[in-house]
Amino acid sequence: MSDPVHNPGATIAAIKSVIEEMHSTGPGEKNRMFNEALIADYRASGGKTAGELPAAAVVIVTMKGARTGLERVVPIGAEVIEGRLLIVASAAGLSKHPQWYHNLVAHPKVTAEYMGDSFEAEGIEIQGAERDRIFAQLNKSYHDLQAQTPRVFPVIELRRVS
Repeated sequence: MSDPVHNPGATIAAIKSVIEEMHSTGPGEKNRMFNEALIADYRASGGKTAGELPAAAVVIVTMKGARTGLERVVPIGAEVIEGRLLIVASAAGLSKHPQWYHNLVAHPKVTAEYMGDSFEAEGIEIQGAERDRIFAQLNKSYHDLQAQTPRVFPVIELRRVS
């Protein structure tokens, strides 16, 4: 997977290529191929690695499509803050929320795969002052992306359902 343009795996070079594509034409084929490679790498390792990314930086979320109700599997950047598994609908700083966000709002019950553990979860959007407090603790890359757009990035907790 040395050519991130034509054969993107879950590499840092591929991430950069996908982000460039997203900013020029929106999510497309590179994004799809990267996501598939990342999911395959993650699952093949039992959640110990996500290609070149640390496993703790990725959660695989299986959800229903907002309009179709069809199953969708999406790798999403993850952070744990205050013991809470969080995802951010940054969409690489684009002006629109990512499609997975709309799916999650429509169908908040999901299956999450994180660090080798698979569990049922509910996506709960954090709002207001709590959202701002949590967002302030996120990785600097989210702050850099947030500065690129007036859209406020939703922050969602994936809360384990017992």
